Amino acid sequence: SKTKNESKVSKNSLKAIILRLVRMLSHLGVTIGAGGAFIVLGGGTLGVSATMLLILLGNAILTYTFGRLLRDPKMNAIDEALANGVFPSSMAVPPSVVSAVLMFDSPPEAEELKRIIVEKLPRYKRFASVPVPNSTGLGMTWEERDISPDSHVFVHDANNRAGVRKIINEICLSPLRDPDLPRWEAHLIRNSNGRSALIARVDHCIGDGVSFASAFLDLTTQLDGSVPEPPAGFKRREKSFLPSLTRLASLGRAVGEVVALPFSGRDTPTPFRPDLPLGATGTERVILTVPDLSLEMVKAMKNNAGVTVNDILLSAFSGAVKRYLDTVDDRPSVALPARHMRALLPVAFPRRTPEGERRYTDGVKNLWSFASIPLAVSPTSTRLERLKDTHEATTALKNSPAVFVQKIIQDSFYHFLPQFLSRHLCADLMSKHSICFSNVPGPQKPLAVAGKEIVAVEAIFPNVLPQINLFSYNGRIYGNMILDSVAIPSPNLVSEFFEEEIYRLAMAVGVDPADHL
Repeated sequence: SKTKNESKVSKNSLKAIILRLVRMLSHLGVTIGAGGAFIVLGGGTLGVSATMLLILLGNAILTYTFGRLLRDPKMNAIDEALANGVFPSSMAVPPSVVSAVLMFDSPPEAEELKRIIVEKLPRYKRFASVPVPNSTGLGMTWEERDISPDSHVFVHDANNRAGVRKIINEICLSPLRDPDLPRWEAHLIRNSNGRSALIARVDHCIGDGVSFASAFLDLTTQLDGSVPEPPAGFKRREKSFLPSLTRLASLGRAVGEVVALPFSGRDTPTPFRPDLPLGATGTERVILTVPDLSLEMVKAMKNNAGVTVNDILLSAFSGAVKRYLDTVDDRPSVALPARHMRALLPVAFPRRTPEGERRYTDGVKNLWSFASIPLAVSPTSTRLERLKDTHEATTALKNSPAVFVQKIIQDSFYHFLPQFLSRHLCADLMSKHSICFSNVPGPQKPLAVAGKEIVAVEAIFPNVLPQINLFSYNGRIYGNMILDSVAIPSPNLVSEFFEEEIYRLAMAVGVDPADHL
């Protein structure tokens, strides 16, 4: 019968996978079950990390066999977690909604904007569907729904810049209006006296920032009305990373580090991560806009220093955090205790945009994981020392399989652990860090929506931790910080210090900011 044949294919496929894995391990000098040890490498036994590696290997096999049968392959573990809620229900957390804020000198016409959005965005299956339990009850799937323009596209009016920002902040810190509809909204804010805005809001369960940047490109044109160029592919790993994947010891260390992370010690208590339960009620989040920066200047800085754009931005933010902490502590720097602070960085995995109709069924997805990295916030550090420390930390991360291991583990944990336990593990992971830091590259040519030029772009994502969002567009870097004004008094100082640190770091590496205004 068909079922019997399908079962035979699955068994043969599983057998082939196991044989390939055993053969790969034997080429690395690894034998399984030798001498009574779990795993033997070159005559010596690997300990806990190797045991965890074998457990993960078994989990991967179980995921392959049972997951394929019981779960929708179009909805991965991150999708399901974000759709159901990542944290325990007792925690006060903001909605997991990503907002892209597009600014215009002259706003698009509302009816034309509705037509473009409703015509193009629902081509992507996830933008025309809602996540619902699948037929097995053990996972979720996408169920298509009808799209009504008036249920997804809204118009607001303001009469000055402050009014626009007030509406932006209120909308971006609120949940979507109706979770039973496809989980996205568009808000046009028409300003009678200054720049107007369009907020495109999407539930994170639909996809990640890289996917959204590609999908939203369909709503735009170049200034001459032509179709914009597709986004260039990107690579997150240095060449030296690939050989490390073949070294079992490196992989074993990464497994041990990732597994231990939720159970590690907490960061030094600071206003960014006070000694309180994560998601404690009574928080007052504020969205602070960071003055835009020249991307050309930041690239000149990274070339002079021999580092990356991310290194420059993360180092400058570390300097802003250090200065803020120094400001709220009256003691001289040499008298301040050592600080241990870490950031979580969302790392997107390389992907190819599918061609043809598969672009609309498979082109929007969540393909990312968190990476943990120390912040260079020593009370006595200089700007160049912070940049050096940041570069060393990011280079070590790039040359480690830790991010891939993190993704495998988070997929396995969500699929095989009870929901309450996976949520607590996620909360434990976040609670051990002080901030989340995100930098997403965007289009570097000017674009238009409904014939109106986009003059600036922000990405806004509230988080349970302080969140820093940076987005580059048309040669500029735009950003914001979402901070808790109760835990962090005078939060505007952090934004001001960040801008100052960028320019002072530029001078320190031999770049004159006056040449890049």
